Amino acid sequence: MVHWSLFSSPYTLDYLNRLYDFSYSATDVVRLMHLIQGLSNVHLKSFLWALFAKETLAVKFVSVKGSQKHHHAYPGGLLNHSLECARITRNALHSIPGYPKIELELATVAALLHDIGKVQTHNLDGNLSQEGFSVPHEVYTLKLLTPEIEQLKSQHLQLGIGLEYLLTWTEGKGFPRLESANIIQAADRISTAYDLKQQAFAVKPDYFHFAPAGENQQVFQRLN
Repeated sequence: MVHWSLFSSPYTLDYLNRLYDFSYSATDVVRLMHLIQGLSNVHLKSFLWALFAKETLAVKFVSVKGSQKHHHAYPGGLLNHSLECARITRNALHSIPGYPKIELELATVAALLHDIGKVQTHNLDGNLSQEGFSVPHEVYTLKLLTPEIEQLKSQHLQLGIGLEYLLTWTEGKGFPRLESANIIQAADRISTAYDLKQQAFAVKPDYFHFAPAGENQQVFQRLN
C-alpha cells in the first residue's frame, strides 16, 4: 500500500529525495516537514526552512544516531528523538489555557534543535567524529545555528534571543525567564528514558516488571 502525505516547502523535489535517501525513516522526514509547515510564526518558519536548506547539516540531522551507546542509538535516532521532544513540548504547552502561541512555537523549535550539535560530533558511518571524541555536542549547538539566529534577530530580536536562551538554559538557576525551558528539558528526559525502557524490555517476557538498561544500567519498571 502506498501512503501519501502532502506538504509545501521551499525545497525542490530533488533535494527532498536526497533527504529521503539518506534518512532511515521517510516518515520522520515528512513529520519534520509538517512541523515546519505547521508553524504560524513566519519568522520561526523561515528560520527552520533556511536552516534545513543546508544540505550537509540536514542530511546528518535526518540520519545520524541519537547517541553512541545510550538512547536512540541507531541510525536516524537523532531525528526521531528531536521530533519526540518537539511533540512533547508542544502538546504540554498547548494543554495550558491561554498559553501564548508565539512562546509555544518558540519552545517547540528549541526542543527540535536542542541536540543539533550532534551533527558535528557524529559521523554518517555511525562513529563519533574527531570533535565528538573531545568536545560535548552542546558546544556546537549555537555555533551551528548562529547564522540563522542572527538572521532571526534581524527580523524579530526577542525570538532570536529567546531561542538562544532556551538552548543554553540549565537547571539549578531557579525558575527560567522562559518557563518553557522546564518542559524542554523534561521532554528530553522523557524521550530518553522511554527509549531506554523499550531497550530494557525488548527481550524480556511479559511477566518481567523491572529491567536494567543504559550505560549505567538504570532499572526501569513497566505495568502490565
